Amino acid sequence: MFSQETEIKVDLAVEENRKKLLAFFPGEKKVLEQENYFFDTAEGMLSQSGWALRLRLEEERASLTLKGTTSESRAGLAIRPEISARWDYERARQALAEGISSVEILPLSIAEMAKLPAGGVKLEKKIHFKNYRVSIPHRMANLDLVLEIDRTEYDNGEVDFELEVEIPDAVLYDSVIEGLESLLRRLEIPLRYHARSKFARALAKVGHQN
Repeated sequence: MFSQETEIKVDLAVEENRKKLLAFFPGEKKVLEQENYFFDTAEGMLSQSGWALRLRLEEERASLTLKGTTSESRAGLAIRPEISARWDYERARQALAEGISSVEILPLSIAEMAKLPAGGVKLEKKIHFKNYRVSIPHRMANLDLVLEIDRTEYDNGEVDFELEVEIPDAVLYDSVIEGLESLLRRLEIPLRYHARSKFARALAKVGHQN
């Protein structure tokens, strides 16, 4: 039921590097605004079991994603299980104020995997951040990839900048990294990696432990 997300996360560090990367590609860029909310029980049952539940709102659309918070990671490569589904937009807006029931959104098999009681628990909004994403198709290492160039604003006022590249399989990591290194060197952008997801970084910014 779960798919596997295999993604390279590059830390662009500063706005200047993000702008240089965007300027390298011709044409008008569409910026997609994403509101990201993470839900958990008051006691943090999901995070304690290694899961994060994200509600994302973008352009009058809503989606829910349950993903693992731990991953295999080497030099920016994150591999984690996830399952995503569209959700009713109006119900999603309501959930921000009222919370949601795990029974409402999680099949029993997933609830059991996340170690939630079969009778259901209330999930409340815990973490929020806003992301501004530009997605650019780009052929690299003989693969048709999508470069996702992000500016992320956290509720404490901090901002970070990231390049995410999802790859079909971890065995392709070395060839894609070689292509990314060549591209960033050309733009005089250092190749640095994010060791943690946006969710983990947001948790750290509000004083939670990863």
